[in-house]
Amino acid sequence: MAASGVPQLAARVLAQLLISERGVMTAAELAEARQVGQPSISAALRFLAQID
Repeated sequence: MAASGVPQLAARVLAQLLISERGVMTAAELAEARQVGQPSISAALRFLAQID
């Protein structure tokens, strides 16, 4: 995905959501799973939300 211009963390967040058992995760859960801060998760989710 990085080769197509998707930031690495956004790709990892998407992958995390796809493999989660519930298919839904909070920003706090994503931050803990990816070991990054919630502001980084927020930026990744904003990026993913604007993709057509």
